[in-house]
Amino acid sequence: MQENIRPMNQQALPAPNQAIESPSQPADIRSAYPYLKTALSFLFATTLGLYRLLSNLAFKIAKPVILLSPLPIILYILSPVFTFCNVLFDMLVLMPFRMAAYLLDALYPLYVFCGVACITGCLLGLGGRYLSDVLVKMAKDSVPVSKGLEINKTEDESWSEKDLEL
Repeated sequence: MQENIRPMNQQALPAPNQAIESPSQPADIRSAYPYLKTALSFLFATTLGLYRLLSNLAFKIAKPVILLSPLPIILYILSPVFTFCNVLFDMLVLMPFRMAAYLLDALYPLYVFCGVACITGCLLGLGGRYLSDVLVKMAKDSVPVSKGLEINKTEDESWSEKDLEL
C-alpha cells in the first residue's frame, strides 16, 4: 500500500506503452546563459594559465642559453658596421626618396596644369583638322571642275586661249 502514496507535487510516470508528449513551448535560451558563461570563462582561464605556464618555462629554459650566447659580444663588436650601413642607407635610399616625394608633391599642380593644356591642345587640333576636312570637301563639291583643263605648263610658257577655254 505504501507504493500508491506519493506527494501531491509529483506526477505519475507514464506507462511504457504511452507516448511522451513534447512541450509546446521551446526551451528558453536565457536559462542556458549562466552555464555557457561559466564554460567560456573556464575555457579562457585554462588557456591563459596554460599560456603563462609554457611561456614561463620557455623563458627559464632559454635564459641560460641567452646569457652564455656570444651574440651580444658579436653585436657589440659589429655596431660600427651597423651604424655605417644605417647612415649609408639613409643617404643613398631614404634621402633621395624623400626628396623625390617632396618635389612630386610640390610640382603636382604644375603637372596637372600642363597635362590639361596638352590634352586641350590635342582636342582643339583634332577638332580643327576635322573642321578643315569638312570645309575642303564642301568646297570641292560646290565648285565644278572642267574635264578638259590640264595644267602642265611651266612658268615660261605662255598660256593660249585654247588652254584657258572652259
